[in-house]
Amino acid sequence: GFDGSEIVYVDDFLPTSGQTTPPPNEGCNDYVLNLSLLTDNYGEESSWQIRDTLGNTASSASGYASNT
Repeated sequence: GFDGSEIVYVDDFLPTSGQTTPPPNEGCNDYVLNLSLLTDNYGEESSWQIRDTLGNTASSASGYASNT
């Protein structure tokens, strides 16, 4: 479990739980994701995406300031 103080580096990560659909009576509104991004000297090259199990982009952002 994370307590919110960790730094996690993820690059081309794909979960491997084998589960392809959410459990019954659960939807995306049942979960919260907090993303903290610390950029390097090339923040404009930084980006992230959250995709669903079908590969559709649910959320994304890019083009950040450097060293922030």
